[in-house]
Amino acid sequence: MRTAGGAARSPSGLFALAGALAVAGAAAPGARERDLLVVAAADFAIAVAARWVPHRRTIALAVAGLAVLAFSTWAFGGVATGTGPFFVLLFAWVGLHHPPWTAVALAPLTAAAYVAPLVATHQPSDVIASSSCR
Repeated sequence: MRTAGGAARSPSGLFALAGALAVAGAAAPGARERDLLVVAAADFAIAVAARWVPHRRTIALAVAGLAVLAFSTWAFGGVATGTGPFFVLLFAWVGLHHPPWTAVALAPLTAAAYVAPLVATHQPSDVIASSSCR
């Protein structure tokens, strides 16, 4: 397990990057500017919070991050292409800075954050089924 400072800096950087990418994406032609700016604001808020949250409570940042990822996937019509890498990075951070049971405890919430937007945006059943472990 890494240092407490590293546990806070890692998600801070991750969410700051996600916020910057959302702002950059908002400037793209045909982008859903309002949704991207909501995502950017949430990401920047989590990045700032990461600097103030005590290490033992940084797992709350993962829960907030999953909410942002779910909203992002829903806002873009159930396309998880842009959010998929952030699910992986979030779990890499959890694995590096928290006990293994934490990742196991987050798994159901992560699955819901990934699948619920697919269901809410009426994705075909084969797309939803592709997100399950077989």
